[in-house]
Amino acid sequence: MYEIELKAHVDDAEKVRETLNSFAKQCGRSFKRDKYYKLCSNLNKDGYEKVRIRTENGKTFLTFKQKTLVQNPDGSCMEVNTESETEMNKAETIERIFQSINAQLVLEKTKDTEHWHCTMEKFDLHIELCDVATLGYFIEIEVISEKNDETTVNRIREVEMQVLEKCGIDKSMIESKYYEQLLTEGENQENASDDGFFSE
Repeated sequence: MYEIELKAHVDDAEKVRETLNSFAKQCGRSFKRDKYYKLCSNLNKDGYEKVRIRTENGKTFLTFKQKTLVQNPDGSCMEVNTESETEMNKAETIERIFQSINAQLVLEKTKDTEHWHCTMEKFDLHIELCDVATLGYFIEIEVISEKNDETTVNRIREVEMQVLEKCGIDKSMIESKYYEQLLTEGENQENASDDGFFSE
């Protein structure tokens, strides 16, 4: 199965929330706390793979994603990912295992997330309005598909773009970078600012 997802910045979360309530069914709220670890791997050209430990509403999940960015004709990008995930009893257990094999904790992320569901043109869409710590609000629109061929991805993209349009979000707000990249860039900028302050 493939996750085909579009992500965009949100300036007016309240307006988007009201719009989503007008055409989609609200499915609750969750708080997600993620920790990303690097594990050594000979199968990746970078020499490592990233895995995620997520705690969400009292549950813990270990996740590995193979991520791909697909460029759209208008220059924006969307994610087409394959995901392997399993539920764990305790986050502390797998964290201790990672520490014992010298896995590197590289990033932490928190998301306060509201969930909606709707069906458009026979596609089941899962929609999230996310408040990501230090980054602000985003909308994520996702379809789980058995196929990831060009025709299927383009059809899903068109439907996800319709959701953006309904919510009054311009396509220029689409974010092509992964959250991990945005958070890392933010940390680097903050460190550079700190270095400048202390060097005076």
